[in-house]
Amino acid sequence: MIPQYRPHYTLLLLLLICCSCRKVIYPKYEAGVAPKTVIQATLSDQKDSAIVFISETLAVDDPNIYSGKDGAVVSITPEGSTSIPLKPRGNGLYSAHVDTRTGSSYTFNAQVGGTAYSAVSTMPVKVAFDSLFITQRTILGRTMRIPTVTFTDPAASGNYYRFILSVDGFESTTIFIEDDRLFNGNKMTLELLDVFTDSDAPTFIDKYDRVIVEMQCISKKTFDYFSQLKAGALGEGNSSNPGNPQSNITGGALGYFSVHTAEKKELFAD
Repeated sequence: MIPQYRPHYTLLLLLLICCSCRKVIYPKYEAGVAPKTVIQATLSDQKDSAIVFISETLAVDDPNIYSGKDGAVVSITPEGSTSIPLKPRGNGLYSAHVDTRTGSSYTFNAQVGGTAYSAVSTMPVKVAFDSLFITQRTILGRTMRIPTVTFTDPAASGNYYRFILSVDGFESTTIFIEDDRLFNGNKMTLELLDVFTDSDAPTFIDKYDRVIVEMQCISKKTFDYFSQLKAGALGEGNSSNPGNPQSNITGGALGYFSVHTAEKKELFAD
């Protein structure tokens, strides 16, 4: 079978170059609004499987320094089993090991400052991470080393993927997500091009840099969350003051609860 290839990150770069029009936007915001709780909760099939970070939003004129919220009571309950408490690790971080199984649902619960938050997510089918290699391309006169991944999408539709890129210990802030709507059942080759990086950025890949990519199989709700987050970061849509991504956590918190599989590969760029 001939591998399918979608160089959409390269196309995105070309679109950014072509769009030379700029518009100054002055968003409105309300002063004195109470901060909201932010929860980033993940459960994977790895050793340190359950990791939760709890913080709160900052005002626009506050220093951009986030601190975690301690004192929360956090747990995850596997379907048909008892609740497993997460241990506080300091600065808003909580963790534990929770055994996972494909197709099983997991319930997240947290008590933060007297407010209850909860979410439910199901572990998707794991898709093997076949390979990781470097593709070199010349873009705007610069030689770019682009991490490239391959995997084979299952015959059943409705698979969603997230890729996390790290270079020499620095994690890229670019959101790499895919769904199988256009390549269901095919072998895929995807380039993870960070279009916003430059040669001075810590995630710009030079020769001999250590490159790590984590491939996650995620739920549709997690995919939708990151799709909305990515659209807001790229300025897509008609709103000059876009809303927050829709969370799967009840209780009014921002953030998400993701139950996913994970597999890492690494190499040294040549």
